[in-house]
Amino acid sequence: MFDPSGDLPWEEDTTAHSVLHLNSPKDLEKALKIQLPMLAMFYAPWCGHCKRLKPTYAEVAGEVRGQHILAAMNVDKEGCHSVRAQFNITGFPTLIYFEKGEEKFRYSGGHSKDDLLKWLKDPQPPAERKEETEATSDFFPTDGENANYVVQLNDTTFDSFIAENTQAPILVMFYAP
Repeated sequence: MFDPSGDLPWEEDTTAHSVLHLNSPKDLEKALKIQLPMLAMFYAPWCGHCKRLKPTYAEVAGEVRGQHILAAMNVDKEGCHSVRAQFNITGFPTLIYFEKGEEKFRYSGGHSKDDLLKWLKDPQPPAERKEETEATSDFFPTDGENANYVVQLNDTTFDSFIAENTQAPILVMFYAP
């Protein structure tokens, strides 16, 4: 059913003319044969993050035209679910960078125009996250099965623990004994 007050399908949006809209797995197959590097955005039309990224993505597509292809595919519609399985797409939007038809990297950087343009100048795999920092190693033992990830803090240790552990989120539970 058509919703006249809803969003236009992206492929009908005149501001997105520089984006290559892929409507089927066959379209994707054809696009992967093009020799230019391609960043493909796999999205769902109901996804809020996707809706916010669309105008920026379209603008970037216009700026890199001739050097890169920026493609978009609604993988939430009938006939496109196989693409989700093929590329293990579990969240939206998923941006995958292809060179010579092969998946090279998944883009996980910022969604601003500058972030995308900068990354496209020198595509790199996502930076690996450090599992442990020196600050947390004092509080979190790493001896496998006996590791205790609950830390009892008191008036003496609280401030130093928070100050030294800025790399990862910390959940603090305050309670009255």
